[in-house]
Amino acid sequence: MARKRKSCAHFVKISLAIVALAPLSACDRQPSAATEPSASVSTTQGAASHWLATQTDSVVVISDVNVQSQLAVAADRARTSADQARVKWASQPSQRDRWAIKWSAPTLEGAPEQVWVVPVNWSEFRIEGRLVTDPIRTLECGKSQGDIVSFPANELVDWVYLADGKPDGQREGGFTLKVLEERAGKPR
Repeated sequence: MARKRKSCAHFVKISLAIVALAPLSACDRQPSAATEPSASVSTTQGAASHWLATQTDSVVVISDVNVQSQLAVAADRARTSADQARVKWASQPSQRDRWAIKWSAPTLEGAPEQVWVVPVNWSEFRIEGRLVTDPIRTLECGKSQGDIVSFPANELVDWVYLADGKPDGQREGGFTLKVLEERAGKPR
Protein backbone atom coordinates (compact mmCIF):
# COMPACT_ATOMS: atom_id res chain seq x y z
CA MET A 1 0.00 0.00 0.00
CA ALA A 2 2.85 2.41 0.82
CA ARG A 3 4.38 1.80 -2.60
CA LYS A 4 1.06 2.48 -4.29
CA ARG A 5 0.69 5.77 -2.40
CA LYS A 6 4.23 6.78 -3.36
CA SER A 7 3.58 6.09 -7.04
CA CYS A 8 0.32 8.04 -6.88
CA ALA A 9 2.22 11.03 -5.53
CA HIS A 10 4.59 10.95 -8.51
CA PHE A 11 2.30 9.86 -11.32
CA VAL A 12 -1.07 11.33 -11.99
CA LYS A 13 -3.53 8.75 -13.26
CA ILE A 14 -5.73 10.31 -15.87
CA SER A 15 -9.21 11.08 -14.79
CA LEU A 16 -11.89 13.25 -16.22
CA ALA A 17 -13.06 14.37 -12.80
CA ILE A 18 -9.99 16.32 -11.68
CA VAL A 19 -9.76 18.46 -8.61
CA ALA A 20 -6.84 20.65 -9.55
CA LEU A 21 -7.60 24.18 -10.60
CA ALA A 22 -8.96 27.07 -8.58
CA PRO A 23 -12.72 27.40 -8.66
CA LEU A 24 -13.64 28.64 -12.12
CA SER A 25 -17.38 28.18 -12.15
CA ALA A 26 -20.66 28.05 -10.35
CA CYS A 27 -23.73 25.89 -10.69
CA ASP A 28 -26.60 27.64 -12.34
CA ARG A 29 -29.17 28.28 -9.66
CA GLN A 30 -31.70 29.43 -12.20
CA PRO A 31 -33.99 26.89 -13.83
CA SER A 32 -32.47 25.45 -16.96
CA ALA A 33 -34.03 26.41 -20.26
CA ALA A 34 -34.29 22.69 -20.97
CA THR A 35 -35.44 20.87 -17.88
CA GLU A 36 -36.43 17.97 -20.06
CA PRO A 37 -34.24 16.55 -22.82
CA SER A 38 -34.81 18.56 -25.97
CA ALA A 39 -35.33 17.02 -29.36
CA SER A 40 -31.64 17.59 -30.11
CA VAL A 41 -30.56 15.51 -27.10
CA SER A 42 -29.99 11.92 -28.05
CA THR A 43 -31.27 9.30 -25.64
CA THR A 44 -28.59 6.91 -26.85
CA GLN A 45 -25.04 7.14 -25.68
CA GLY A 46 -23.03 9.14 -28.22
CA ALA A 47 -19.36 8.79 -29.06
CA ALA A 48 -18.19 11.37 -26.49
CA SER A 49 -20.42 9.96 -23.74
CA HIS A 50 -19.21 6.43 -24.43
CA TRP A 51 -15.58 7.55 -24.53
CA LEU A 52 -15.91 9.48 -21.28
CA ALA A 53 -17.63 6.57 -19.56
CA THR A 54 -14.68 4.33 -20.40
CA GLN A 55 -12.12 6.94 -19.29
CA THR A 56 -13.46 8.08 -15.94
CA ASP A 57 -12.26 6.04 -13.02
CA SER A 58 -11.59 8.26 -10.01
CA VAL A 59 -11.10 11.72 -8.65
CA VAL A 60 -7.46 12.70 -8.62
CA VAL A 61 -6.13 15.43 -6.38
CA ILE A 62 -3.10 16.93 -8.07
CA SER A 63 -0.62 18.39 -5.60
CA ASP A 64 2.34 18.73 -8.00
CA VAL A 65 2.68 22.49 -8.54
CA ASN A 66 4.28 21.98 -11.97
CA VAL A 67 1.34 19.86 -13.16
CA GLN A 68 -1.14 22.37 -11.68
CA SER A 69 0.62 25.12 -13.62
CA GLN A 70 0.54 23.07 -16.84
CA LEU A 71 -3.17 22.37 -16.31
CA ALA A 72 -3.87 26.08 -15.78
CA VAL A 73 -2.08 26.91 -19.06
CA ALA A 74 -4.01 24.10 -20.80
CA ALA A 75 -7.32 25.47 -19.46
CA ASP A 76 -6.39 28.93 -20.75
CA ARG A 77 -5.71 27.43 -24.20
CA ALA A 78 -9.08 25.68 -24.10
CA ARG A 79 -10.89 28.91 -23.20
CA THR A 80 -8.99 30.84 -25.88
CA SER A 81 -10.01 28.35 -28.57
CA ALA A 82 -13.56 27.80 -27.29
CA ASP A 83 -15.20 30.28 -29.68
CA GLN A 84 -13.76 28.47 -32.70
CA ALA A 85 -14.82 25.14 -31.20
CA ARG A 86 -18.34 26.45 -30.58
CA VAL A 87 -18.65 27.61 -34.19
CA LYS A 88 -17.55 24.16 -35.40
CA TRP A 89 -19.95 22.45 -32.96
CA ALA A 90 -22.82 24.64 -34.22
CA SER A 91 -22.03 23.86 -37.86
CA GLN A 92 -22.10 20.07 -37.35
CA PRO A 93 -25.42 19.16 -35.72
CA SER A 94 -25.14 15.50 -36.76
CA GLN A 95 -21.80 15.17 -34.92
CA ARG A 96 -22.67 16.84 -31.63
CA ASP A 97 -22.46 13.55 -29.75
CA ARG A 98 -18.70 13.64 -30.44
CA TRP A 99 -18.21 16.76 -28.30
CA ALA A 100 -17.67 17.20 -24.57
CA ILE A 101 -16.89 20.19 -22.37
CA LYS A 102 -15.08 20.04 -19.02
CA TRP A 103 -16.56 22.21 -16.30
CA SER A 104 -15.12 22.91 -12.85
CA ALA A 105 -18.34 22.51 -10.89
CA PRO A 106 -18.65 23.77 -7.31
CA THR A 107 -19.44 21.14 -4.70
CA LEU A 108 -21.09 21.29 -1.29
CA GLU A 109 -17.68 20.52 0.23
CA GLY A 110 -16.28 23.73 -1.27
CA ALA A 111 -13.60 22.33 -3.59
CA PRO A 112 -14.60 22.19 -7.24
CA GLU A 113 -14.87 18.93 -9.12
CA GLN A 114 -14.21 18.87 -12.81
CA VAL A 115 -16.91 17.06 -14.72
CA TRP A 116 -17.66 16.49 -18.39
CA VAL A 117 -20.80 17.72 -20.12
CA VAL A 118 -22.04 16.87 -23.62
CA PRO A 119 -23.38 20.21 -24.87
CA VAL A 120 -26.95 20.50 -26.15
CA ASN A 121 -26.89 24.32 -26.32
CA TRP A 122 -23.66 26.26 -26.61
CA SER A 123 -23.89 30.00 -27.09
CA GLU A 124 -21.26 32.67 -26.87
CA PHE A 125 -22.39 33.25 -23.27
CA ARG A 126 -23.77 30.00 -21.87
CA ILE A 127 -23.32 26.24 -22.10
CA GLU A 128 -26.09 23.80 -21.35
CA GLY A 129 -25.65 20.08 -21.57
CA ARG A 130 -26.02 16.64 -20.15
CA LEU A 131 -23.66 15.76 -17.30
CA VAL A 132 -21.91 12.58 -18.47
CA THR A 133 -19.48 11.98 -15.64
CA ASP A 134 -20.81 10.89 -12.28
CA PRO A 135 -19.61 13.41 -9.69
CA ILE A 136 -17.89 11.90 -6.67
CA ARG A 137 -18.94 14.81 -4.45
CA THR A 138 -22.37 16.40 -4.30
CA LEU A 139 -22.49 19.35 -6.66
CA GLU A 140 -23.88 22.63 -5.31
CA CYS A 141 -26.67 22.48 -7.87
CA GLY A 142 -27.57 18.94 -6.79
CA LYS A 143 -27.23 17.57 -10.32
CA SER A 144 -25.86 14.13 -11.09
CA GLN A 145 -24.92 12.05 -14.12
CA GLY A 146 -27.54 12.32 -16.85
CA ASP A 147 -28.98 15.64 -15.63
CA ILE A 148 -28.98 18.85 -17.65
CA VAL A 149 -26.64 21.52 -16.22
CA SER A 150 -26.07 25.10 -17.30
CA PHE A 151 -23.09 27.40 -16.68
CA PRO A 152 -21.48 30.54 -18.15
CA ALA A 153 -19.36 29.83 -21.24
CA ASN A 154 -16.35 31.55 -19.68
CA GLU A 155 -16.29 28.80 -17.01
CA LEU A 156 -15.31 26.12 -19.51
CA VAL A 157 -12.06 24.39 -18.47
CA ASP A 158 -11.57 22.20 -21.55
CA TRP A 159 -13.35 20.90 -24.62
CA VAL A 160 -12.78 17.84 -26.76
CA TYR A 161 -14.04 16.72 -30.15
CA LEU A 162 -13.65 13.09 -31.25
CA ALA A 163 -13.02 13.86 -34.92
CA ASP A 164 -13.57 10.36 -36.26
CA GLY A 165 -16.02 9.34 -33.53
CA LYS A 166 -13.66 6.68 -32.19
CA PRO A 167 -12.53 6.72 -28.55
CA ASP A 168 -8.93 5.94 -29.48
CA GLY A 169 -8.98 7.96 -32.70
CA GLN A 170 -8.16 11.51 -33.65
CA ARG A 171 -9.37 14.24 -31.34
CA GLU A 172 -9.25 18.00 -31.21
CA GLY A 173 -8.99 20.05 -28.04
CA GLY A 174 -8.53 18.01 -24.89
CA PHE A 175 -5.78 20.36 -23.68
CA THR A 176 -5.95 19.25 -20.03
CA LEU A 177 -6.17 15.62 -21.15
CA LYS A 178 -2.91 16.02 -23.08
CA VAL A 179 -1.15 17.31 -19.95
CA LEU A 180 -2.37 14.34 -17.93
CA GLU A 181 -1.53 11.82 -20.65
CA GLU A 182 1.98 13.24 -20.95
CA ARG A 183 2.36 12.80 -17.21
CA ALA A 184 0.75 9.41 -16.72
CA GLY A 185 0.06 7.89 -20.14
CA LYS A 186 -3.26 7.14 -21.78
CA PRO A 187 -5.76 5.17 -19.70
CA ARG A 188 -6.25 1.53 -20.53
